[in-house]
Order: sequence, then C-alpha cells, then structure tokens
Amino acid sequence: MKLAAILLLAAHSAMAWNSAGHRTIAYIAFKSLTAAEREKVAALLKDHPEFAGFDGVETIMKASVWPDEIRGDKRFHDESRSSVKTLEPYDPRLPDAAVHASWHYINLPLVGENLRRLAVGPGTAYRNGQTILERISTLQTEMADPRFRAYRLSWLTHLVGDLHMPLHAVAHVTAAAPRGDQGGNLFKIEPFRNAVIKRSSANLHSFWDSALGQDDSTAAVSALGDRLRKRYRKPSAAALGGVEKWFNESATVARRFVYPKLAGAAKGPGGLPIVPETYFIDANKIAEKRAAYAGYRLAAMLRKLVGP
Repeated sequence: MKLAAILLLAAHSAMAWNSAGHRTIAYIAFKSLTAAEREKVAALLKDHPEFAGFDGVETIMKASVWPDEIRGDKRFHDESRSSVKTLEPYDPRLPDAAVHASWHYINLPLVGENLRRLAVGPGTAYRNGQTILERISTLQTEMADPRFRAYRLSWLTHLVGDLHMPLHAVAHVTAAAPRGDQGGNLFKIEPFRNAVIKRSSANLHSFWDSALGQDDSTAAVSALGDRLRKRYRKPSAAALGGVEKWFNESATVARRFVYPKLAGAAKGPGGLPIVPETYFIDANKIAEKRAAYAGYRLAAMLRKLVGP
C-alpha cells in the first residue's frame, strides 16, 4: 500500500510545548509590541469568557495555553470521535465546543528504519484536511469578523507556538509504525529527567515538549523570555517568513537532529533508548531559538491583526 494512502492524521496524544514553553513564546511576543499594541491585544483577548480575570501579559499567556487546556474540560468534546456527544458552546463568545485536536500539527512523513537516513516520504496525504498550516491562515482571515475574535486570537497565539515545535511537523514512518509515530508520541525512551526536565519524559514528543523547562510560573517564564530576547535578536523581515517557512524549519530540525542524533543510543534495562545529556543540551539550545523566533513571528502577526 502506498504511503499516501496509509499515512493518516492521527491525533497527537501529547501537547506541543508544555505550558512553560507556550507562555514563554507569548511573553516574548507581547514584550515585542509597543505599549499601544499590547493594550489592544489584551483588551481584545479579555472578551474571551476564560480570560476576563487576567490583565496585561498574563492575558496572552493564559490565551497561549487555553487550546490545550480544553482537552480535559468536560464542557468540550472531541469532534473526531463519532461516539462522543456533540456539545453546544457554554458561552455565546465561543463558536463551538470542539477541542479541534487535529489543528495542532501536520505530519510530514519521515521514512526510514535507520534513524540516520531519514527521507521525506512520497505523496501528499499528510496535507489533506485542516492541518495547522490551514488553520493559522484561516484564523487570520476570520479575524476580520468581529465575532469570536478573542477565541480565534487565542488559537493563533497557541498554533504559532505549536508550529515551531519540531515534532508537530513530522511523523516517523516505519514497518512497525506504518501510519507514523504521531510526532514522537510512539517513540518510547527510558524516562528522562534532569535539572531542567524535573518531571520525567517517557517518549520523544514529551521530551521535546519540555525541552525549555517545566516551570510555568510568571517569574520563571519572564526570566526565560527576557534571556531569550537578549540572546536572539528580532530576525529580519525575510527571516520572519510565513507558515510554510516555519513548517519547513521545524521539519528540517526533526529530520536532521531530533531522530538521527538518537541513532545508536544505548538501551536501558527495558530495551528503550537512553537520551544522553549531550542530546538534551543541544535540544535545549534548539528549543530556545525556536521559541524566540516563534515569539517574534507571533508579534508581527499580532501587530497586523490589531492595526495601528
């Protein structure tokens, strides 16, 4: 069977960047705006039923994680499961009560049993349907409608961050996983933890979710965001690019680093790869740059959406 026929958009079971990662990206974006632009963004988001109690940068940081939080909220339903009852939105400021799990990613197929020699698979099935690329574009267009603007802006804030996480751009296709590894969710590793990832990660996706750290307190996020803004200056207009550029960057990181650098890794007692500390050090640096660029790119998008 051809890869294009078998590669389906399987829902990721883990989130892209954890709360600390998303909040850091939102912080960088907000701090990159002018005072007037920040005020407009915060005021727009406060129309969301869940954000009314927040102010300033806390408003956009809350918005950045809300699309993940609703997955465990009983007021929302998973529309991809036919057996689940469709719920109506609990507030008129929300267009629906679906979790939209498929919006968070796109699975470019990386094929190869040997992690060192991954190739991009043939076919375009991975681009069928509403992937993260289509949703970011569609949501920006829909912002012209005054209804549900806070809802849509929250999703945009979140998805720009998601697209910069390498394992939300690819799926490793093997004989054992002919439909892909769900962005590393099925790639099991020996539980990894260190001074930064203090709550252990047991698969490659969750490892990369936490590569920036796990402390999502405002103090920790602010300190990290400020450090990244100093380390990585705002890129040029050409480097800002658009969704295709962001996607290609993430996919390239996955193909050239995320998987290949674990080839030949020692196995633990359970027969699973042990992630070396050297791999984490490099992954942390990559994650920091991806987060910084995501923040600057989100700021550019917000600037256009809220106007002068």
